[in-house]
Amino acid sequence: MYKILKIVALALALLGALFGVMIISGQHDHANNMLMVAYAVFGIVVLAVVGFIFANIFSSKQALMSTLKGIVPFLVLLLIAYVIADGTPVEKGGQIFTAGKVKMVNTGLFLFYFLALAALATMVWSGVKNMFKK
Repeated sequence: MYKILKIVALALALLGALFGVMIISGQHDHANNMLMVAYAVFGIVVLAVVGFIFANIFSSKQALMSTLKGIVPFLVLLLIAYVIADGTPVEKGGQIFTAGKVKMVNTGLFLFYFLALAALATMVWSGVKNMFKK
């Protein structure tokens, strides 16, 4: 596996260097090829990161439980934000925003408010706890 990844990385690096030299030398029609190499590298990196994350999560029961302890409260907040979000269509500047789009935007805003409030409460709690600890 390591050898295959090393060969793929080397091939992508050589392609990137080749297209980079072509662009610098004035052949700007190869800029699109350079972007394709960049997208391919980005895709490979994202897939590798996601793969290793899931491999580590499912490697032990303790890691899975630890991950779920962080994800479940976030999903509960997301559900609460979605339920209380208003989905009334809005017309602004001659554009009509559908109920679904408005509901998703409102959900995102409410989720941001909840998470900001949780962060603020955590900072205050930590400060108060440290004040009385000393």
